[in-house]
Amino acid sequence: MIRLTVVIICLLIRISNTQNNNYFQKAEHIPLAVINWGGYLSYDYKMIDSMGADALVVSDLTPALYDHIKNGAPNLKLIPYTTGTLTNDLICQYSEGMYNEWGVVDDSIEGKYQFGNDLSKIEISGDTVKTKTNAGMGEIIYGPGEWFTPQFTRKSFFRGYPQQSKFLLGDPGYRTIEYNCDFKLKIGRDPYYQQDTLVPVEDNKTVVCTLRVGYRGEGGGDFIPVEEKTLLMENFREYDEWSDFSFDSSYTWINTQTTEKEVFIGNTEATRDYQLRTEIQIKFSGYQYVNLYVCKIVNYDLDRGKSLMTTTNFNNNIKYITENIKPDSSGYIYTNGSYDSTVISWYAVDEPGSFDNFAVIKKIDSLMNAASNGKRRLYITHAGIFNGAVGNNIKVHKALLERTGGAFYPTLQNYIMESPYQSLNQGITSPPYRSLDTCNWANIAHFIVNIEQFAKYDSINGYTKPFGLMLQTGKWDSILLRSPTIPQFLYMANMGLMYGAKLLALNNYFHSDENPDLTSLYNLSTSVYSGLWKTTRDTLSPRLKGLLGKTLKNLYQSGQITGIDAKNSGSYTVNSGKVLYIKTQDNSTAKCSLDVGFFTGTTPNDAKDYFYLVNRHYSEINNIEIGFKSLNNYNNWTLKNYVDSSATTIVKDANNRGIHNDTILPGDGMLYSLAPTVKYGGEIDSNETLTSETLTENDLTINSGKTLTVVGTYNCYKNIMVNSGGKLDLRPGSTLNFYNGAKLIVNGSLIAKGKNYNDSLITIDFQSPDATSLNSVQLNPGSIDTISYCLIQNGYYGIKADSVEAHISDNEITDCVDGIYVTDSGYMVNESEGMRIDNNNIHKNAENGISLSNSFPLIQGNIITRNSTGIYCEDNSGPLLCNLYDVGLNNILENDNGLYSYDSSPLLGSEASEFYGYNAVVGYKGAENEVFAMGGSYIIGENCWWGEYPPEKSHFYKDSTSSFDYDPALDYNPVGGSSKVKQEEDVTIDPESNIQRTEGNPGLTTKDKYASAIKKFVTGDKI
Repeated sequence: MIRLTVVIICLLIRISNTQNNNYFQKAEHIPLAVINWGGYLSYDYKMIDSMGADALVVSDLTPALYDHIKNGAPNLKLIPYTTGTLTNDLICQYSEGMYNEWGVVDDSIEGKYQFGNDLSKIEISGDTVKTKTNAGMGEIIYGPGEWFTPQFTRKSFFRGYPQQSKFLLGDPGYRTIEYNCDFKLKIGRDPYYQQDTLVPVEDNKTVVCTLRVGYRGEGGGDFIPVEEKTLLMENFREYDEWSDFSFDSSYTWINTQTTEKEVFIGNTEATRDYQLRTEIQIKFSGYQYVNLYVCKIVNYDLDRGKSLMTTTNFNNNIKYITENIKPDSSGYIYTNGSYDSTVISWYAVDEPGSFDNFAVIKKIDSLMNAASNGKRRLYITHAGIFNGAVGNNIKVHKALLERTGGAFYPTLQNYIMESPYQSLNQGITSPPYRSLDTCNWANIAHFIVNIEQFAKYDSINGYTKPFGLMLQTGKWDSILLRSPTIPQFLYMANMGLMYGAKLLALNNYFHSDENPDLTSLYNLSTSVYSGLWKTTRDTLSPRLKGLLGKTLKNLYQSGQITGIDAKNSGSYTVNSGKVLYIKTQDNSTAKCSLDVGFFTGTTPNDAKDYFYLVNRHYSEINNIEIGFKSLNNYNNWTLKNYVDSSATTIVKDANNRGIHNDTILPGDGMLYSLAPTVKYGGEIDSNETLTSETLTENDLTINSGKTLTVVGTYNCYKNIMVNSGGKLDLRPGSTLNFYNGAKLIVNGSLIAKGKNYNDSLITIDFQSPDATSLNSVQLNPGSIDTISYCLIQNGYYGIKADSVEAHISDNEITDCVDGIYVTDSGYMVNESEGMRIDNNNIHKNAENGISLSNSFPLIQGNIITRNSTGIYCEDNSGPLLCNLYDVGLNNILENDNGLYSYDSSPLLGSEASEFYGYNAVVGYKGAENEVFAMGGSYIIGENCWWGEYPPEKSHFYKDSTSSFDYDPALDYNPVGGSSKVKQEEDVTIDPESNIQRTEGNPGLTTKDKYASAIKKFVTGDKI
């Protein structure tokens, strides 16, 4: 028995007409599957769910076990292998079928199986081989085999490939595989002899060729035929007509020199018998007068392969099983009603033994796809590349992937715990490795050279074909003699992810003390979970389901650099993408070896530089320094870690370079992205100016002492946050577009100063109000803000000001819920400081033009129109709609409600206090509601225009607890169609000379005393 290091490839085949994606395709994260050889009714399967598995492959999945698993772990997806009943196992049984259509043209390309041609005897036309004139006797076609260049030698054709001797599954009495071949041939007249007498076909006993199948002995000895057929001229119907020829009898590999390869069926070790050097030949007789043409050879087994591929008798059986129906239509296989949402695939035979399996496997998958409308696909495994068993050149893996139709999820079981275990052979430093002597047993190098065949299979299409990796969880007798440590286990997982794996699987789950040479995640005898089980639960699964897995699911791998010596400048200079080097500053003799993989996004707009850095499990250093280059055009770069979700700002130096130091434990890995901070979020730690950019993914924070200047258009899908001491400077003509509820949050300084309404207005557009995020320009306590000549629109609030002294002037604020919302903010008249809202056009907001809560800002010169309520006051607010010794000139018109006050005291004008008024509050014609005074409000609105003179009292409403003084009223509109306050000159009105303003005058009325109190309050004097 030859030891076989087990490599398994699990394939979830995808064809182009899938209607509903399979579960693995639809998952938003990197799925985790578990191989469960055998099932146990006594086990609590919710523990597999709690470990973090998404799917479970189960052999001997009886109805009772199915119900037990679903009752305990309803979230687990299941992939049945065997079912405990032979008649229900036809999917896995027929997936062992052999059927292979071979082309016969030799293109001499390495890395695939093909037939060889004797070019001295034949010539090639398209897909057809034809003998030359006077070709002579001998083999013209032989194989299948492969072209391969062993190290230090020339390229040669190595004949032979493995065929399986017996089926693993099905009735034990019918497992011997009987093979046959079809040869598509024709004869033609050789034009060189066309002047001679025409050679007849009928009754012509002349030998044309001999068809042979056999094998070669150990070390490539003489060919030993097991079946032959000689074709005579009379066997061909006529010249230039294609005919199919087969051997008269089937052939088997029983009683020939075969080789045993170890496999597992359930938890039981079994063997497959292989004829490793199967060879098919066409030997030409050398007959001068004819040319022999060959275009195709088909080999198959008579029982399963040919039956499935050439008849329809078995199609319904496959379709029935796919949809949980017994092949005899006697009922359901599994009676639990959750089948449709539970079973995502069916498992083919474990490790198909030959390339001849895959046409059958593809046929079964297509039947399953049609039956389930794309929901359930065939999940298959096959032995990988070891010791020449599937090819001398390890690149023959790619030929296998081609035969599976460019499989959607090829999952390579690729181990580093081979016997005897060893770390990377120090003489092997860089792939590709061309010979088995070089790649075998140097385990990491072997691991890399295998996985690269999958990772690089679809490189011509930008590495877009997903693949997976199966991880070793224990030891197997005579195959894998050591269990991986936690660093080794994580190293395998991280390497798979680094190479772009889109699925991880664990093999195996159960073991017991009955077989001490088999270990895995859970010991049935002792009820003990291994350290790897806990590592999967606590580390691997959360990463796969979290930000790391969700990000990797949508990335394409684009290349890798392996075996980096972090202490050797010749090795650690990576110079790929924006990564200049990866090294350590540790000067000890400790080892540090690293691998790095690079990725690109799946969307055109994803311009981040992704890389996955892995510290090898045998490294002795975990402090890593990463150097970056080509940090052009931007000062701030965000380095994001997708394992712990942290983000670090890299500030470039004068040479456009930067440095980051991180800790990566042996065996662990980190996915990073590097991108301009203004594009993908992060923290501004150096002054930055942008013109045209888009912010996605993460909020942008401007830190203390730093300024972000916008001189163009900035499209923001995330929030901009200005920290205390930070500054956002919006230059005239610039635009901030916020999407998806994003907003501007100011704790520091906002300078948004346009120049005029005509050509240098600043635009801040929130697209649509968001009641969840309350999108707005949010001015928080302590911020210092100037907002002028801006168009602010489509927010929940245009501006939301909380405890600030902002100056909001000369803006247009429209199409929000509230145009301006102010809380806990005021204006001190005697100091001329505080919250000012003047000369704005606030219109068409769904609720309030200006909404105030416990606030008393100065509001002057505004046009407030076509809102539900012009100015809304609550919670003891006292806005000043004109200043001391000044007029207001606010034009509050055509709102559903002009002024609403609850428990507040708006001041629109007071002769006695020398707040001159001159505001206009006018409702819609025929539906005028100029003023509402509620909840103990007191409104002073003297010397204002109310739409008519004298004012119509029915347009005012006050409850019994409130007062409203509007006398005297103006008999004309003081704004005259314009509410603009001229900044160049003061507008004043002389007070009437007979009004006494002496606080102690006993002749003052209550109204006069209140007016005097207002004046003293707003000027800061004591009352």
